[in-house]
Amino acid sequence: MKKTIITLIAILVAVYAILSLLSIGDEYSAEKLLYRATKINEKIVTNPDVVPPKMLAIVEGTLKKIIEKYPASNAAKAAKLSLAEFYISHKKYEKALPILNALIEKTDSKDTTLLTSAYFMKGNL
Repeated sequence: MKKTIITLIAILVAVYAILSLLSIGDEYSAEKLLYRATKINEKIVTNPDVVPPKMLAIVEGTLKKIIEKYPASNAAKAAKLSLAEFYISHKKYEKALPILNALIEKTDSKDTTLLTSAYFMKGNL
């Protein structure tokens, strides 16, 4: 009985190790960071008057980190759009416009959802 349990635990540990090595630098890490930044940004938007500056810096830094660390991922494209939206909501229009222009230029025409959102935000800007 003990030998069976030890063998099963060893198999689980081996499978976990293999799966963690396969997912290093994967889309999941970028999406996890994007989710955290989005959740903090939602809290900021609900009550912008009492937001500490550190919270703003965390959201901006996390979004920039996603863009720099995972440039080819889909989460990086979403992070660029979120960063532009973040700048627009805090009236930093001069920072949002270059991000939207670059996003429009570099995005494939097949990604209509992202392009539509970027054009809409640029039009509102």
